[in-house]
Amino acid sequence: MQLSAVDTIRKSLIVGKNGQRLNDSLFKGRSSVDLSVREIIHKNEKGRDKIVGQYFIEPQETVYLLSEEIINVKAGYVAYVFLKNRLSSKGLLALNTGILDSGFHGPLSTLVINFSKQDVPVNENGKSYFFRVVFHKIDLVSGESESDFKGRKYEYDSYKKNKKKELSFLPRLFLDQDKLKLKINSELSDKAMDFGYKKLTLLFAIMSLLFVFIPPLSKVTGDYFFENKNKYSAKVIELSEKFDLFMSQADQSSVKDSLNILYNHNLQLNSQLVELRAEVEALNHELSNIKLKVIPPIKQQLEASKR
Repeated sequence: MQLSAVDTIRKSLIVGKNGQRLNDSLFKGRSSVDLSVREIIHKNEKGRDKIVGQYFIEPQETVYLLSEEIINVKAGYVAYVFLKNRLSSKGLLALNTGILDSGFHGPLSTLVINFSKQDVPVNENGKSYFFRVVFHKIDLVSGESESDFKGRKYEYDSYKKNKKKELSFLPRLFLDQDKLKLKINSELSDKAMDFGYKKLTLLFAIMSLLFVFIPPLSKVTGDYFFENKNKYSAKVIELSEKFDLFMSQADQSSVKDSLNILYNHNLQLNSQLVELRAEVEALNHELSNIKLKVIPPIKQQLEASKR
């Protein structure tokens, strides 16, 4: 059976920070009791733990929130703890809410992470409420008594000290972006350098095989390239001379004759460009055939050298 908020206060299941009884009239008409934040444990940019009464939780930051009130789960009762919807809607996620068994006596805390893109204030204007607590009465079975429930009492200062120690083992930010960025950049640089070395090594090996271990093939390949280079250079010179001739004729004739000459030369140039394009395609085809003949023997020799 669930207890009302007023009944919870009257039974002293929740009391003030000094153990004083709270004013039950303030809880009329409520089904749960809200807990306020007493202190916040966080880390500064240098990684040192700090305890403050007011704070702005940064995006991705991890902090501990400690309650102002003391929870006193007497024997025969159980408490259910939930994060306030108002904080959840602001992007805060609580990692350790749940159930408090009979016998627990002490403050409550939760580790929260700010998953929003903006700072979330805590205790900015007065007290911030972060927990809702609901109590239920346990129905004992035959042969079970309240004395069977063991008590666990936690003083505020020692409890806070333990939470501070726990936070010291956690990163300040849930995703340590700077550290993650440095690690990614380092790994990418290492992989790029490793890939570059391997690529250069393979290139030098192929060049060595072409020009050292296979000199006849390298000579034929070189002669082929130089021969075609001279061939195409001659065609460029020929076209240039024809164009100069056209320009001289255009200057000495009428406008109509110049246009006719321009048209005829344009036809000749287009025809020669088509022939040149066909020769280039033939050259590319021959180069592809050379690659098919050259690369496999090179790979075989490389694999044989590795063995």
